[in-house]
Amino acid sequence: MATTRISLTEWLPDQPSTVGALVDVNNVVPLIQGYAPFPSSVDYSNAASEDLNNVYAGKFSSLTQLFASSNSKLYQFSTATKNLTNVSKVGGYTGTRWNFTQFGNVLLATNNAEKIQAWYVSSSSAFADVSASAPVAKYITVIRDFVVAANISGTPNKVQWSDINDETDWTSGGASQADYQIISDGGNIQ
Repeated sequence: MATTRISLTEWLPDQPSTVGALVDVNNVVPLIQGYAPFPSSVDYSNAASEDLNNVYAGKFSSLTQLFASSNSKLYQFSTATKNLTNVSKVGGYTGTRWNFTQFGNVLLATNNAEKIQAWYVSSSSAFADVSASAPVAKYITVIRDFVVAANISGTPNKVQWSDINDETDWTSGGASQADYQIISDGGNIQ
């Protein structure tokens, strides 16, 4: 089958469509002049028992670990065997899409159905609840010395953060800087 090169204009997604700019590009990679087709997909690991919906790399010191998630499982990738090993907590999960962040040597994951999960990059063999006081959240990130979770337990406009430099303490009060805020205007946290 013959291949035909198609000339595309410059990709300018933030420009109005009336200027003749390309605003949507799928399945191509940029070249010095124009675009080329995206390479064919290639299996890199053994098959997971479910469709994967996210991938995240955790790094601490010289150790890097790669993780993938499905709706009910968290997997660790082995560079030696190319296998995906189920490293979910006992009983698995019931959420949907996972969100990940890293705080020091702790990889944190949340799926809007389970308490925040923790994996210590240098020592864990399975994910576990980061603490009994941790929230169920849809989103998670790190801001300076705090772990911040958002869209909390059916309250889509709630933000909650851990104690300073302690991802395990989520209890509000005078003994810690952990707290929460319900943001009354602006709608759901996305």
